Amino acid sequence: MRIKYLVLLLTVFCLPAFAGTLSVTGAWLRLLPGDLPLAGYAHVTNNTGHTLTLTGASSPEFSDVQLHRSVVHDGMDNMLHIEAITIAAGKTLDFIPGGYHLMLFDRKHPLGAGQHVPVILRFSDGTQYTAEFVVKGATGQ
Repeated sequence: MRIKYLVLLLTVFCLPAFAGTLSVTGAWLRLLPGDLPLAGYAHVTNNTGHTLTLTGASSPEFSDVQLHRSVVHDGMDNMLHIEAITIAAGKTLDFIPGGYHLMLFDRKHPLGAGQHVPVILRFSDGTQYTAEFVVKGATGQ
């Protein structure tokens, strides 16, 4: 009988430690010449077990980071500023060229290919996740 209670207690108190998390993979920044903004791409996977709403981002290396989405309207490419993006439990949000992406404005220091830049993703529930983005050239190399 004590073993059943012990198993129950361990399950109740240890289960949160094994709960899913958020993961960011393939994170990179497209470096453009001069003072042009950089675009950020990554795969953000929500394994938390509940829906997350991404409401913003920031980086100590940039004055402003915004959520954007590229769309084609009447044959014209347009970039839209997005206030929030919902990521359902168990799903992945792909920040990719031609789709959702981050725009990073006004870099504070010169950056070069191969450098790593922290980007903080902010969610509506107050949680934050810091991911390291690697800087690549304009072609993604």
